[in-house]
Formats: sequence, structure tokens, C-alpha cells
Amino acid sequence: MNPREIILAGKEVLDSIFRKNGFKFQETAHGKSSDGDYASGKYIKGDRWIEFHFRGGLGLVKYHIRAIEIDHASYMRSLLGTRGGNQYPCFSDVDPLDAFRSLLFDLEHF
Repeated sequence: MNPREIILAGKEVLDSIFRKNGFKFQETAHGKSSDGDYASGKYIKGDRWIEFHFRGGLGLVKYHIRAIEIDHASYMRSLLGTRGGNQYPCFSDVDPLDAFRSLLFDLEHF
């Protein structure tokens, strides 16, 4: 699968939590760059959005409320400490959707 297909498949994983909370998905970019193929998307609800980017793996996941923003790893660290129990960020050589499943776990539990 290419990054765009992975972002759209990852959306299917994350829809279960975002749609029930009133967020809508928007594909934001995809293409080729000197660093390789990439894709990005975000979930939006009013003045809140969660953006995520994929290039070789699910990279940046960032939460926004108006002008305030925090990345997922920093949010989990501030919420749970350095030995928190969150599953994302993670990396898998087997299935690129594992990172989306790990992010879903964090969103459902924390």
C-alpha cells in the first residue's frame, strides 16, 4: 500500500472513536517529495482538530484547540509520566496499520 492508501485505511481504524464524538475526516495532502511518498489527514470538529502524517510510518500526531497544540507523545508523557502505558508511538515492520491501532488504544483508554 502507498501512504495515501495507508492513511485512508488508518482512518477506518480511527473512525470508531472520532465519528462517535462528532469529528469529520479530511484528507489534507499526499504526494512525492525528496524524502519519499507521504500522506496526511485530520479529524475536525469546530475549532479542534487532530492531524496525522504518514511517511514510511505514522509519524506526527498532533492535537489542536484554536492556537494551542500538542503532539501525542508529549500529551501522553504529561498525562501518564515517562512509564505511562500508552501504546503509541510504536513502529511495526509487519503492518503499517499497527500504529493506528496503537493510537486508537491510547485514545480509548486515556
